[in-house]
Amino acid sequence: MGTYRMCGCFTRKFKVIEEAPPPDVKAAFDKYAEGGDQMTAKQLRKFLVEVQGQNCATVADAEEIALQVLQKRHHMARFRRHALTNDDFYQYLFSADLNPPIDTKVRVYMEDGWNLDFKKTHFDTFSPPDFYTRVGIAGVPAAERTKKTKTKDDD
Repeated sequence: MGTYRMCGCFTRKFKVIEEAPPPDVKAAFDKYAEGGDQMTAKQLRKFLVEVQGQNCATVADAEEIALQVLQKRHHMARFRRHALTNDDFYQYLFSADLNPPIDTKVRVYMEDGWNLDFKKTHFDTFSPPDFYTRVGIAGVPAAERTKKTKTKDDD
């Protein structure tokens, strides 16, 4: 609680209110931490695979995530511990930097069989118009999708 004297004549008191994790986050933490008060990298990996669908996640990836969360929340976390508490887990789940909502990938198909994975940020206004006609999303080339769709011309 903070106390401040205003203009020398009266005192104001402020309560510090911290956000507590919602009950469903607490339940998920308790389930994957196996009743403990800290979640290890193996337990975090199990959460990533089962709940978030990151089947290619490894224990090293989970350790890196835990280290990033701890560095973001605690000063000198590298020397303290390598497990997440309930509050750390809550901060990880709702962090836009560490846990983005959707990983959007676009697969590009060109005529000569050249295909690459691109993030959304690789596309710009300076690309030729022909480039965008060959862009396929989720593994389906644009040419295949246009064969199945019918267009209606305006008179």
